[in-house]
Amino acid sequence: MRAKVLYFLFAGVFSVLFTSCLKDTDFPDEPIIEYTSVEQIASALVLNFKFTDGDGNFGLEQGDSLSPYDESPFNHNLILTYYEKQEGAWQRFGTDFPLFSPFYSDALFNQTVPWVKPTGQNQTQEGTISYSIVDPYYNFNSSYDTCRFEFYIYDRDLNQSNSQTTDFFLKP
Repeated sequence: MRAKVLYFLFAGVFSVLFTSCLKDTDFPDEPIIEYTSVEQIASALVLNFKFTDGDGNFGLEQGDSLSPYDESPFNHNLILTYYEKQEGAWQRFGTDFPLFSPFYSDALFNQTVPWVKPTGQNQTQEGTISYSIVDPYYNFNSSYDTCRFEFYIYDRDLNQSNSQTTDFFLKP
């Protein structure tokens, strides 16, 4: 009898200690991003970042980026802005310096990240995204060689995350 009492007491204490060590996943409903790295691999640039979304609605389904939504500014949920360092100052492409090529637009790098619907009672999302930007990931018509990106994400409620900036990289 005493062994059973000790067993249940030990199991109860262990359960309390174990649950107190579980990670708290109480995130705000607005997405939060954290830049981790940018890598030049062959003819691509890979952007790596972490994200959290408290209500679990980051990502778009396939139909969210098709007609009639394809004309919406929110048909992409990962927004990137390209910058070059010119004469010692960062210049935003399409705003601070002219467009050098009709094939190169400010929205060229925007991406649609698919929705991975959370299951279970805890609807929070937390993960890592690696986005591979293939050539041309830089303005090849410009003589300046130092570049970077600023980026942010939107969730399905159109809540915008914080903005992050990559480390600079050199054109190949």
